[in-house]
Amino acid sequence: MSSVPVRQPIFRQLDEKHLSSESDLMVWSPKMDLIAVANVQGEVTLHRLISWQKVWVLSPPSESSKVGAMAWRPDGKVLAVGYTLDCVVLCDTENKEIIHTNKIVGSAMYLRWISELESNVKEEPVVFKVW
Repeated sequence: MSSVPVRQPIFRQLDEKHLSSESDLMVWSPKMDLIAVANVQGEVTLHRLISWQKVWVLSPPSESSKVGAMAWRPDGKVLAVGYTLDCVVLCDTENKEIIHTNKIVGSAMYLRWISELESNVKEEPVVFKVW
């Protein structure tokens, strides 16, 4: 009878962080030590990943708005937040400034930044798509 070796987990838990309210969604910044956390009240809180320092809190556009999706721009400087009540906001991660609000039909359930090449533009602009 041969024994099968027990595999050790690949990842090891190093720390545990607690949230003040129930969270719906979390997304890590692709470039910085930031994590955006959406809670059940529709607020988005930006935290430093290591120290868990709260950077800012973004209130929902209305009391009944909930976050349906979030996506970081590839450079980590803008966070797109899609709400379940017909809008997507682009938020500057430095100062919580709303750069742009886009009204949509329906709910934003998935957001993704994509590159779109245009023949008359030398640089590659980045836009977001809502599904």
